[in-house]
Amino acid sequence: MKNLKETANHLENINNVIDIGCGEGFVINCLNYPKITGVDISRNALRIAKEKNPECDFCSGSICEISFKENSFDLVIATEVLEHLEKPDLALQEIRRITKNYCIISVPNEPYFRTMNFFSGVKI
Repeated sequence: MKNLKETANHLENINNVIDIGCGEGFVINCLNYPKITGVDISRNALRIAKEKNPECDFCSGSICEISFKENSFDLVIATEVLEHLEKPDLALQEIRRITKNYCIISVPNEPYFRTMNFFSGVKI
């Protein structure tokens, strides 16, 4: 979270932010922007996120089919999401489509993630 906040603090003219794969709203809790939207595929996670962040907008949806117009957000955030997708390239296309200026994307530490996937039997 510290790295995310430090990275976002250097960006200019950020008014409208979307956190894709927001889960229970942990990232949103750390942000301080005028308008924040959270999107997640889990309605239960969105309910919790809304309880924690009542001033934000939330909607259910897939990162691969985001229902927002092109250039809708000054900043798009997707943390710990791409590694769960079969087709991350589709998600990246959607992120590119809806951002005006910036995106922050993070994935788990790759060697650790591959090892855990190996032991859990996940296909890489």
